[in-house]
Amino acid sequence: MNPAPGFKKYPGHRVDTNPSTAHVKVMLDGEIIADTREAVELHESTGEGKKTVAPVVYYIPKWAAFKCLWVAPEKELQALIGKR
Repeated sequence: MNPAPGFKKYPGHRVDTNPSTAHVKVMLDGEIIADTREAVELHESTGEGKKTVAPVVYYIPKWAAFKCLWVAPEKELQALIGKR
């Protein structure tokens, strides 16, 4: 038996993670701020027939957000690298 206090109180509680097959996009004010096909799904259950807050939670790699936040149009990109 697991000695953790939470396990003693909720012995049927499970948390499982799996690579996701979903295409996950995160939007803020109508703009895509993260976009990935490499998310991880977290599934949580109490084991007592009770529902959890969310049926599935997606965790995304932090680079998925950075890639979407820095998108330079072609002219700006060329100016940055010194080509005209």
